[in-house]
Amino acid sequence: MLINNLKENNNNLTKLLANKRIRSLIYFFLWCIFIIVIYLVYLKPIENHSKDNITNNKQTIEDNIVDAKSFADMQEELLSENFAYIFTKNTSEGKIIYKGESLYDEKIGYKESRDGVVKYYIKGDNYYIINYDELTLISKEGFYEEYFDISNIFSLINNINPLIEDNIYLFQKDDINVKITIGVDNISQIEITNGDENYLLEFTNINSIIEIRY
Repeated sequence: MLINNLKENNNNLTKLLANKRIRSLIYFFLWCIFIIVIYLVYLKPIENHSKDNITNNKQTIEDNIVDAKSFADMQEELLSENFAYIFTKNTSEGKIIYKGESLYDEKIGYKESRDGVVKYYIKGDNYYIINYDELTLISKEGFYEEYFDISNIFSLINNINPLIEDNIYLFQKDDINVKITIGVDNISQIEITNGDENYLLEFTNINSIIEIRY
């Protein structure tokens, strides 16, 4: 009985396979299964990898945009003129150091050169020497330095695309080279080289100066 059933089933299967339409459908389904296996094994991982690359590239672009905005914000913070500073000028004639604090349009500090040390106070366009807490108005000649004016520096590098190396932005205009170093969350140094003159501006306590006292 069992043998007869098997023979009957085998005959039915043979009849089905003999039908061209049935046979074509079977081949079609087998091809579909084959294509699905190929997709899952080979093509799907490649597609996922491509999506990951697109996501990573998008994130990189977004990070660069954030960095660009942050650098602009750092410039604005320095332009507010609220920081402690050390400005050093090196030329063939020697070294001059200005060290002090700045709060908006006021600056106070010490100028050190080969002529000695002088305490000074600046209010807007007025320059003073401090002697025993008394102010003596002087000419700004000998105290004013073009590259110690933050707005002059940022005007100089405006619209120039920098070369960025880690936390350093390098700008070049004609023979003037400007190197801006980023600290933890602010611009910490600006170095300018113009011929045989070198200017180094160092900043700390940004946005932390409350009052200028002389």
